[in-house]
Amino acid sequence: LIFNGFTNDNSTQWSAADFKPYLTYVDASGTSRDTMFDSFLFTAVAKAQSGRMFDGSANPSNMADWSWLLDQMFAPSHQLSALDTAVQTARGTLGSIPNARVVIAIPFASPLQNSFGNLYGTGATTSFNYLQIGEPAALANRSAAVKWYIDQVTSRWRAAGFQNLTLVGFYWYMESVMNDA
Repeated sequence: LIFNGFTNDNSTQWSAADFKPYLTYVDASGTSRDTMFDSFLFTAVAKAQSGRMFDGSANPSNMADWSWLLDQMFAPSHQLSALDTAVQTARGTLGSIPNARVVIAIPFASPLQNSFGNLYGTGATTSFNYLQIGEPAALANRSAAVKWYIDQVTSRWRAAGFQNLTLVGFYWYMESVMNDA
C-alpha cells in the first residue's frame, strides 16, 4: 500500500529512495540483494489537503480534492515517477526485473456530496445526493465521477510515459459496494 494524500504534518511524498526497500531486499549495509514486492497499490489516506474526506464520512471529498490527489500521484520525482525511477535503479543493481505492477484506488463518490464540482463542463456543480436530486440522477452522477477519475488516471498515465511501470487495474477505495443508492 502506497498512501497518498494529506497527513497532519504534510502531504505524503514518496521518493525513489523510499521505494528501494519495497522493491528490493536490502541487507544491513544498504545493498540491494534480491527482489521484494512487484505490485503496488496507490491509495489515498482518508483526508485531502482541504480537510474533506475520501471515505464515506460526513465531510466528503469533491472534484478539486480528487484532482489534488491525482496531482500528488503524478507529481514529478515523487509517487509514481519515483517508483518508475526506483525500478530502473533496481535493474541497474540486480539485472533484469519486471516492471512494477500498479493499481490505483478510486476515491468514494459519497452520496452525501451535494457539490462535487463542474463534472459535466456546464458551469453547474454536480450533486451525488439522492435525497436532493433523486436516485437515478445521483447514481448517474456518481458513476460519471468515477469514470472521470479513471479517464484522468489513464490519460495522465499515458502522458507520463512510464518505462518501468505497468498499470494493471483499479481498486475500490471503500473495499465494498454499498447499497446506499
